Amino acid sequence: MSPDDRDATARVGRARLRAVHPRGLRWSQALDESPTIIGRIESPEVARGLGHGTVSRRHLELRWDAAEGRYWGRDLGSHNGSRVDGRELDVSRVRLSDGSILRLGDVCLVLERLEPGTEEAAIPPALLDTRTIPGSSPSTLALRRRIAEAAPRVEPVLLRGETGTGKQGVARELHRLGRPDGPWVAVPCATLEPRSIEQRLIGTPERPGALWTTTGGTVLLDELAALPPSLQPALLRALRGAPHRPAGHGAIPGDLRLVVTSVADLEQRVAEGLLSRDLHATLARTEIRVPPLRERRGDALEWLERFHAAWLDEHPGHPGDPLTLSPRTADALLRHDWPGNLDELRRLVDELASFPSLPRPITLDRLPAWLHRAVPPPSDPRETMPITPLPD
Repeated sequence: MSPDDRDATARVGRARLRAVHPRGLRWSQALDESPTIIGRIESPEVARGLGHGTVSRRHLELRWDAAEGRYWGRDLGSHNGSRVDGRELDVSRVRLSDGSILRLGDVCLVLERLEPGTEEAAIPPALLDTRTIPGSSPSTLALRRRIAEAAPRVEPVLLRGETGTGKQGVARELHRLGRPDGPWVAVPCATLEPRSIEQRLIGTPERPGALWTTTGGTVLLDELAALPPSLQPALLRALRGAPHRPAGHGAIPGDLRLVVTSVADLEQRVAEGLLSRDLHATLARTEIRVPPLRERRGDALEWLERFHAAWLDEHPGHPGDPLTLSPRTADALLRHDWPGNLDELRRLVDELASFPSLPRPITLDRLPAWLHRAVPPPSDPRETMPITPLPD
């Protein structure tokens, strides 16, 4: 996606503004071509009150610019101020991008472009299930839709995405929805050798390999691009069930699901002669792109809570206080690009959760040094000023 594509919202102006901090605040506002006023309390001008004490009655105005194909925002003289992507907003308008992070008082919001089918009224209830893949950003809803469509089918699925985007978790979800009662086997392609391909995937008549013992389940071939070209013919023979299949076994059972992951562009590797065209055609029947965290940044804080809950499960007896974030800390984490994706966010949780004396809420200066250097600093000199609740 080009920078212009990221910056421009849909040409018809369909988008939404969604509250993602503080925890427990459930609010969103659909946006279209009409001017929108964001404020604390519903009124003739404010369609949906934000309902937070640090937000003014008339806090922010958003306007759609049809000529530029984007939204612009300006502060309406609010008491606690408005910030867009770390920049202080005043009465002059500032352009917004898909994924822009807005902070009104202590409330953090994300602007999200709505593709067709991702409007709230068009989302099937099943796609709102966040047990495995948390978040409700349009990119996450689109991912869950693709998973739900592919799960009942038997053809192989290729999961494409950057390192750390959670491809194995998506593979697990495909298994849960499509083969819940069958076995699950994960095979890292980087560990395969000619002998292990035969042993682990094909096996012997006495001990059949994964391609036959996982009947009715899922075999994950993790990082296909890590398999050297010299070993690809052996894998292709294994997948086709010839010539060394165990006695009594024919081709791969029809109710076995194969899932393949890859960071690399496999079509490019085929063009470069690094990947067998036949192997690619065998495995890439259905492709699902797993988006990076920067394309679903509004979900980052939900992932943080999920990782912290998992950390607490692994450390019984540790105080179970939530990782409460100050508004400035939440703003900074939401603006971070997360080049390491979910792996980087998990590292942050591991370090914060194990810190012996962490303030509640966690202030910006208590982030680890490696992350603190990577997060863009706020451009607002008033950031040290206190945010004050307003009277009703």
